[in-house]
Amino acid sequence: MTKLRHFRTKKEGIHFPSSIQLYPNLTCNQKCSFCFNHSLPPYASEGIDAKKALLLIDILHKTGVSEINLLGGEPTLMPWIDAFIKESADCGIALNLSTNGSAPDVIRRLAGIPTNLLNIGFSLEGAKETHNKLTCSDNFSKLLSGLQYLISEGKEPVVKTVLTRENSSEIDDLLHYLIELGTKRYYILHEDIMGTDVASGISFPAFYDFYLSLKTMAKESMDVGFVAASGFYKGGDLRCDAGINKVAIMPDGAVLPCSLFAGFREFCLGNIFKDTIEQIEEQIEIFSMKCNGKNRCRNLACGHYSTCNGGCPAHSYYFYGSFEMIDPRCAFKTSAKCMIYS
Repeated sequence: MTKLRHFRTKKEGIHFPSSIQLYPNLTCNQKCSFCFNHSLPPYASEGIDAKKALLLIDILHKTGVSEINLLGGEPTLMPWIDAFIKESADCGIALNLSTNGSAPDVIRRLAGIPTNLLNIGFSLEGAKETHNKLTCSDNFSKLLSGLQYLISEGKEPVVKTVLTRENSSEIDDLLHYLIELGTKRYYILHEDIMGTDVASGISFPAFYDFYLSLKTMAKESMDVGFVAASGFYKGGDLRCDAGINKVAIMPDGAVLPCSLFAGFREFCLGNIFKDTIEQIEEQIEIFSMKCNGKNRCRNLACGHYSTCNGGCPAHSYYFYGSFEMIDPRCAFKTSAKCMIYS
C-alpha cells in the first residue's frame, strides 16, 4: 500500500474519529422518497475510483480507524467493492455495508470473502408494494433473494427500515415475517427530513416509543435496535457525535462532521486526499466549539430531557440557519408534549 509520510500514526498521539461514514458514490438505482441525498450539491455525485478507494484504506488504517460504514448511493454498484472489502479486512477494519439489495449476485459474491469483519445490512421499507413504492423501484424480490441466501449460509445480515408515516402500520407484520425467515438483527431508523417538508417528520419521543414496542414484541426472537441522531439520546456536553466519534467522507474526499452536513460547504473539515490529519483535526475542534455545549431544548417536562441535547444540529442548521435552535422534528409546545407532527 502507498506510504503517506504526512500522516502520523495513532501511537504519535493524534486524535481522529474511529468510525467513518464513507460515501464512495451517490449514484443509486433507487430513488427513495425519504433519502436526503437528493438535496446534495453535484460536487459529491462522482464516484471514487478504485485507486483512491484503496489509498483511502491506507490513510484510515494509519489513523487508527476501526470501522467503516459503507453507504451511498448504492455501494454495490462500485466495481472495486470486492477488493475494498478484502483490503479493509487485511487491515483489521470492520466494514458495515448498507445496500438496497438490488444486486443479489454481488451479495452472494461478497458473502464468499473469507472475513468475519464484514456486516451486510439491507434496507427494507415495508411489504412488497410499500417497499417498491417508497423506493421507486421493483427490487423487493431481489432484496429478499440476497437476504435469504445470507441466512442460509449462516450469516447474520442486518435488516433496516426507515420509519415513515407510509410504512408504520406494516412494521409489526414485517418484523414477524423477518423472524420467520431467520433474521437475527433488525434496526428501525429515525427519518431525516432535510430536503423535505417539516410536517412529514416524526418526533423522537414518538419514534422511540415505536422502537420500544417493537423490541417488546420481538422479545428473545430478534435483536431489535434503533438508529437516530445521537443528539436525541446521549446527553452530556457533546450535542452529537459528529466530528468527534465519527466523520463522513464524500466521493471527492471531502471530510464532513457527519453525512448530514454534506450539503454545507462551510462545514467541510478538509480533504482526506489533500490535507494532513492535523489540519483536519484543527477544523474538527473549531466545529466542535460551534456545535456542542448546553442543551438547547427547554422542554423540562419531556421524558427525554435528561438525555437529549436538542436533536440533530444539522437539522437545526438546515431549517433555521443556527445551532441554537432545536431539531424541528421535536418541536417544543406550550403543552410540554413532544409529539408526532400531524
